[in-house]
Amino acid sequence: MAQNLRRKIPEQDTLYIYDVNSAVAAKFKNDSPAASKAERSVVVADGPRAVAESAENIFTVLPEPKHVQAVFQDILNGSYASQSKLFIDCSTIDPVSSKEVAAHVNDSKSGSFVDAPMSGGVVGARAGALTFMVGASASLFPRVESLLMLMGKRVWHLGDQGAGLSGKLANNYALAINNIAAAEAMNLGIRWGLDPKALANLINSSTGRSWPSEVNNPVPGVIETSPSSRGYEGGFGISLMKKDLKLAMTAAAKADAKLELAEKARDIYDAAEKEHTGKDFSVVYRYLGGKEKSDVLDIYSQTPDGLVLRHSKSIYGFVSMLEKIRPVSSTTDHLFMGTDRYQYFTVSWDPVLRQLKTEQSYVDQADKILRDSKEYDRCHIDPTGRFMTLELYDGIITVVPIIHQLKRAPGAKRDPKPMAGEIGTLGDPISTRIEELAVRSSTFLATDLSKQDKPRLALLWEDNQDNPQLKVRELAYTAGGSGDSGSAELVPVADLHADLELGSSHIIPAPFPYGGLLVLSERSITYVDGDLKGVIKQPLNADATVWTCWTKVDEQRWLLADDYGHLYFLMILVSGEVIDSWRLDAVGEISIASTLVYLEGGFVFVGSHSGDSQVVRIIDEGLEVVQTFSNIAPILDLTIMDLGRGTEAGQVSDFSSGQARLVTASGAWQNGTIRSVRSGVGMEELGSIGELPHITDMWALSSTPSQVYHDTLVVTFVDETRILQFSAESEVEEIEQFCGFELSETTILVSNLPELHVLQVYESGVRIADLEAGMTISEWRSSEGKITSASTNQDGLAIVTGGRRLHIFDITTDLKEVSSRTFTKDEQIAGVALPASSSATCIVSFWQTATITLFDIASLEKPLSTQSLQELDAGVPRSILLAQILPEGAPSTLFVAMADGSVITFSLDTVNHALSNMNQIILGSEPVTFKTLPRGNGLTNVFASCEQPSLIYSSEGRLVYSAVNSDAATRVCFFNSEAYPGSVAIASSEELKLASIDTERTTQIQSLHIGETVRAVTYSPGLKMFGMGTLKRGLEDGVESLTSSFKLADEVTFKELDTFELRLGEMVECVVSTGASNDEEVHGHGELFIVGTSVLDETASDESIRGRIIVFEVSQEKTLLKMAESDVKGACRCLAMCEGRVVAGLIKSVVVYALVPSPPAYTSFVLRKLASYRTATAPIALSITSPPPPAPSSTANPKGKGKSVADQTTPSQPFTIAIADLMKSLSVVEYHPSSSVPPDGLPTGLPDSLNEVARHYSTLWSTSCTSIDTNQWLISDAEGNLTVLRRNPTGVTEDDRRRLEVTSEMRLGDQVNCIVPITNLPSSTPNDSSSPPTHNNNNTNSSTSSPTTTTSQTISPRAFLATSSGAVYLFGLIAPHLQDLLMRLQSAIAARVKAPGHMPWHRWRAVKTMVREGEEPFRCVDGELVELALGMEKEVWEGVVAEVRGGVGEDGWGRLFGGGAGGKGGDGRERLRGLVEGLRRLC
Repeated sequence: MAQNLRRKIPEQDTLYIYDVNSAVAAKFKNDSPAASKAERSVVVADGPRAVAESAENIFTVLPEPKHVQAVFQDILNGSYASQSKLFIDCSTIDPVSSKEVAAHVNDSKSGSFVDAPMSGGVVGARAGALTFMVGASASLFPRVESLLMLMGKRVWHLGDQGAGLSGKLANNYALAINNIAAAEAMNLGIRWGLDPKALANLINSSTGRSWPSEVNNPVPGVIETSPSSRGYEGGFGISLMKKDLKLAMTAAAKADAKLELAEKARDIYDAAEKEHTGKDFSVVYRYLGGKEKSDVLDIYSQTPDGLVLRHSKSIYGFVSMLEKIRPVSSTTDHLFMGTDRYQYFTVSWDPVLRQLKTEQSYVDQADKILRDSKEYDRCHIDPTGRFMTLELYDGIITVVPIIHQLKRAPGAKRDPKPMAGEIGTLGDPISTRIEELAVRSSTFLATDLSKQDKPRLALLWEDNQDNPQLKVRELAYTAGGSGDSGSAELVPVADLHADLELGSSHIIPAPFPYGGLLVLSERSITYVDGDLKGVIKQPLNADATVWTCWTKVDEQRWLLADDYGHLYFLMILVSGEVIDSWRLDAVGEISIASTLVYLEGGFVFVGSHSGDSQVVRIIDEGLEVVQTFSNIAPILDLTIMDLGRGTEAGQVSDFSSGQARLVTASGAWQNGTIRSVRSGVGMEELGSIGELPHITDMWALSSTPSQVYHDTLVVTFVDETRILQFSAESEVEEIEQFCGFELSETTILVSNLPELHVLQVYESGVRIADLEAGMTISEWRSSEGKITSASTNQDGLAIVTGGRRLHIFDITTDLKEVSSRTFTKDEQIAGVALPASSSATCIVSFWQTATITLFDIASLEKPLSTQSLQELDAGVPRSILLAQILPEGAPSTLFVAMADGSVITFSLDTVNHALSNMNQIILGSEPVTFKTLPRGNGLTNVFASCEQPSLIYSSEGRLVYSAVNSDAATRVCFFNSEAYPGSVAIASSEELKLASIDTERTTQIQSLHIGETVRAVTYSPGLKMFGMGTLKRGLEDGVESLTSSFKLADEVTFKELDTFELRLGEMVECVVSTGASNDEEVHGHGELFIVGTSVLDETASDESIRGRIIVFEVSQEKTLLKMAESDVKGACRCLAMCEGRVVAGLIKSVVVYALVPSPPAYTSFVLRKLASYRTATAPIALSITSPPPPAPSSTANPKGKGKSVADQTTPSQPFTIAIADLMKSLSVVEYHPSSSVPPDGLPTGLPDSLNEVARHYSTLWSTSCTSIDTNQWLISDAEGNLTVLRRNPTGVTEDDRRRLEVTSEMRLGDQVNCIVPITNLPSSTPNDSSSPPTHNNNNTNSSTSSPTTTTSQTISPRAFLATSSGAVYLFGLIAPHLQDLLMRLQSAIAARVKAPGHMPWHRWRAVKTMVREGEEPFRCVDGELVELALGMEKEVWEGVVAEVRGGVGEDGWGRLFGGGAGGKGGDGRERLRGLVEGLRRLC
């Protein structure tokens, strides 16, 4: 805006500017084109007042009302000589605040103030194409318009001052609602199977048309210029939409205008912003569950703003080769794709169906005899387009002819189909052997296309001494006849006899007519002619580097990327058709590139495996980043901060695993970061009301006639009730009386009623008060004892007195008792609930009988229906709540809080007066207290208070239980105050606060940029800090250096606190936290960090020292203190803690150490070796299983001085340590402390020992392992497989007991770097250690309810897996009674899902190692595949259900989903789909 002003105003005029960021203002002045013409063309003022004193026309653009008010308070602090100044405020604030500022300007007689909010964003501001909406007098508008047209293209006069803001907010309110509607409509149609673009075209040519659907469509790929097609980058930020929506709501409230959709829209944008911070506001499509796929092939097109997503498609395999082919018979390119399973296929784009079409089904080139290539797979197409070569194995090049003509070979018999396929398709592959085994790089040489010479393939390879060599081979191909694929041979034609540098890595073909090759090396670039005779070599000098990739720009230029994040231009200098030399120029810094693709117009795609991928544009000054694709790969380590709900009590519900807070060590080198990821319901504190301990309940009331906002909070305690009133500015005051409320007793229930009435139910009675009169108008007193429970709606009230008598009142006018009933002594009432709307039904829960009964409120005598809870073995019901939590048309949900901390839910059938669809879930170990929170559209969420609170909400027609990211909330209530709309009041054990809460679970991410590779990370819950081991790489004068350090970071601020630099040549390998000490007197120190290292320096003076174990403590100043260190003879690859002992994995051994304080000061430690075990090669990971807790000791050391942590415990059973060996899979050893009793029964007093008890006798290159159940482990290998191993300690023979059995295995297809167990889980039932536990209500039947299958019964989460590609997987065990069902479901889905190339799913997930390859996964279920059922068309899903049902049989189907309608009717289909939905929500 300022640039356009300066450019368009007269040169003699002066532009005065001020910005809080002085550097920005100074840069603008220096960069101003007019700066050199007139010294005072641009002046940087000292503040807003200085600008106003010097200028006649003053523009202000500020974020919020408070900023506008503060700036004008400064401006108006004094008088001005001129009263003709014009203040134009372009801020988007509320009209009331703007009018207040205008009034101050007018009162000060300093000039005129107008509002002119704008739209058009950064792009419009730069282009001078903004739209302004002006509120000004008619006489002033021409002057305002002439000024605004200097920066914009349209100026709308909407009325007097304040009208511009009113117009913009009204427009943006409509935009906010239309955006959500467009997102929901597109998602709905896509889930019905409609093509996104076809659906958008329909909407935009019909009555549903809107700007969000037509211009800013929220679905990626529909509108190529929309932010959604650029990863939702750019556009109108969601935070800005939130701000405008809030302003519109504030202005509407002051204008007494109803906005029915505003609160729901605000909740959606609030939640969407937390999950997608910084994105365009159309990202609500993704937040609302817009259908998008992961692990897909994405197809993009180029625009001036970057890449636009056109299409996505899932594939079965990791793509290792990608190339385009233009068949002679095709008008478009075909896409050749090869996978890591040595399979390739081709696809094309079908413009009619608008999807990928398989042109050639997959061809399998897997060979168990050949050796995999040491380098990555390669494919090349020769310049004539006749052949493709594939490099998959060492010493083998596969030649694939591209069919050009259909004719038989000379002498061949006539055949109507001499060659399979059409012209331009791929022929049969032919393997040919070459002598060059280790090929670093290869390419076809450029040739004269008019001569059709034989293709020549150049190979940069290394000999047995690792010296690079260059050879050219010529392809001799003979076509075959019918049934004969022909033959091919690569004949050597040239060898380079000059020496190449050891660091030679890439060869680039020079185009015709120059020909030849450019050889990229670390310190030089060499040109070699096509015959490998002429050589021109130029050194890089100070630019010595390691090249990673290149891409061609034109006939003389290439772009090169190195391993340090630099981009270069390489240009050859020629004389005629001869290359004389070359020139290398630095362009700029990028992510570390794995691939480069030159697009058009100076745009370059930078694909990165170790950082964010980018689209950059090359400009005169270097380059600019146009687009960023986020990437957290590779994940080198993972740690869990907390697991969410229920784990502390040893309980796990079906939502706990999805709410863990994880911290990943991501990226590499300068792209290295740690990222905190948590999925849960966010709660943000807004302020403290005061210290009010021991609140038992609270309610919000509105005491004003409008009843728009709450202004009164009723807080009750064990023996009293207190009233807090709030002003519009959120000032709080406690009042002594309120409408005749009884404040000397505890309150049971409070509610606003129609006609400005308010209800209070307290221990001894009920009162209805009139808010306008401020007095009680009706009262009822109990004569049967205290009121123990109550429930109300707008018409009726139900209360329980003395625990046995139930009263029903009509409260439409005053308290009128309708009916009552006294129950027997064996029928003590636990809770009562009334439906929200007028109903003749009342729901009552009973303690002793553990039943839920529905009564007719007119008589209360004869039960309408009864539901028993006794078979659930969950204790007795404590309270009940009825809420409309599911969408419109669905029944209300009854929540029953049980004594054991579980919650049972039912659907209420108001027609048949019955309860159905019973489900049970564990929320904690204490009885839950419920409170409803409005969600909008007549729906509610339910807040469940227990030792760790939860929010219950609906998603896709199902109940979702999610942890709230606050463990201090004991009671809550909705408190929609004017100062904090939509907030909640939170009571903790000591304090009362206001907070905002999300309406459903979102993902919150924090990032800490380290700028170094984070090799290991651990979290200390006691210290609330992270410890991480990093590796930093530097390059100076062409020499690379590596330094390693241990860093400390704070959990709350997520900032680096301290760093400990390791020795030169030493590198961090692993980090572990000791955990909290059980006895501080043992050493007088707190929680410790332990670091394992390796020594890289081959010239070290003491060659026997190959690593170190270092112990750190954190000081009160949050700095690192080295407390102990011990040199070790092998690199310390892994560490674990075993009841205070340190278990270290060294080269060829595992050692157990005791951490012993050093006398006499005990200010440091020593590591004392207790026991060791010799491994086959190198231990990669350790998993320790502790024995049951030991019995309390009868003796104690009164001082504890000098006693090691190991001496504190005396377990009666050994610890089990699983060791993942680098090459030899898994071994299991038992650690016997000196005080434990070994299995052979020998006397105690023996030294500590490590004894092997079981082993997996197989060659497997392990990467990580963990215990997933008793005598059961999960192990990953370097080839992307997962294996579950089980020990049988009660086997008949010694071999049975010592041999680990494979119980499940599958191919993940991605290397797992870290497996982190989900701890504190219930163990399996003793009779089946391979099966996870199930809840006790499994398959319970009753007269009114069918059995159900909940997610917690289906999957028991056991571990998180972090991979090299940046994915985090959840691994779990399937309940035994559902294993067959899910595996049959998986098979049925796999048979119906067609992947590109018709790749079979079972082969993709089958185990593959160097020594064997499976046909299909073994006893494993692929969650990603099963989830595809949710997107299936109805007819396809019906076929899947029929196949599964036929497989399990009618009896099995009935046992799983119940009899009657649930088992033999249609409900079983929906319950099976519900089971799949539950699996998806698990993560």
